[in-house]
Amino acid sequence: MTGRSYTASEARVVISPIWVRLVDTFTGGPPSGPIGVQVELRRESRWVPWPAPHWLTLAGNLAFPNLGRTPPGAGGTLDLRVTATAPGTVTESADGDGWLRRTLTTWTPPYPAAPPAPGTLRFYPGPGYRFGAGIAVLSGRVEAATGDPADRARVSVVENVAGHPQAEEVRTGPDGAFRLPVRWSAGATRIDAALGTAAGFVVVDLPSGLRTHPIITIT
Repeated sequence: MTGRSYTASEARVVISPIWVRLVDTFTGGPPSGPIGVQVELRRESRWVPWPAPHWLTLAGNLAFPNLGRTPPGAGGTLDLRVTATAPGTVTESADGDGWLRRTLTTWTPPYPAAPPAPGTLRFYPGPGYRFGAGIAVLSGRVEAATGDPADRARVSVVENVAGHPQAEEVRTGPDGAFRLPVRWSAGATRIDAALGTAAGFVVVDLPSGLRTHPIITIT
C-alpha cells in the first residue's frame, strides 16, 4: 500500500505492524455500531494513551498505519495494548483480558519489522446487546457466594442440534446481569456461569422459564 513520502530519500510506504480481527461472537461477523479504539503505551507501571491513527475494514480488521515508525537512527520497543469497544458488548482477548497486548519493535523505512500474527478481540453480548426480533432471551444475574455481583462472568448454554453441539455464550455487566439467547433450548435446560475458578449453574424450564429471571451463584 502506498502513502506519502516523509523525506526525499525514504520509500513511499505505509505499514501496519499490528492487525486485530474484531469478531461479534453472536453473529460471527464484525461488531455493529460505532467502534471505539484506544491504544495505550506502558511507561514503567502506568498505561498512558498513545496517539495512533487506525483503519477499520469492512471485514472487521483493525489496522494502525505506520505505528512505531521512527526517524533514522532511532530504535527500541514499545509495549502497547489495544482496546476496542462496541455498543452492548463485552470485549475479550484470548487471554481473557479486555484488551490485546503487543510489544512492537520500532522501524525505519524501508525496513519495517515483520508483523506478528494478527490478534483477535471477541465481542461477547452483554446485557445491553440487541439480539433482534424473534430470538428468545433469558435474563438473569450472576453473583458470588457473598452476594456481590460478578462482573464479566461467562454465561453459557450448550444444546445438541442434529447431533452437533451448539453453544450460546454471553458476559455479565458490572451489576452481574446477563441476557442469554436460547435459540435451540426447550424443556429442562442447564445454564452455566463461571468467573475464574468459580462456577455455578441453574436448571431452567424453557420456554416458560423466560419469565423467571434466575440468579446463578458461583463458588
